[in-house]
Amino acid sequence: MNEVKAAQVAGRMGCKVVGLLGRDGGTILPLCDAALVVPSQHSFLIQEISMIVGHWLCDVVEQALFAPKGGV
Repeated sequence: MNEVKAAQVAGRMGCKVVGLLGRDGGTILPLCDAALVVPSQHSFLIQEISMIVGHWLCDVVEQALFAPKGGV
């Protein structure tokens, strides 16, 4: 329930809420501005996909912050 409360507070503060969710998205889905829902009942699969997406997001942010300007 801490995640739900955090999403509620973030929404009230005007923050965008992004969710990496499983199954049907649960109670937090309606609180998200954007969500990736892994439609599986298998926790291991939801966790694996979430880890891949998390690593990809970290790479995107790292590239945006630290990649040399102008290519290569």
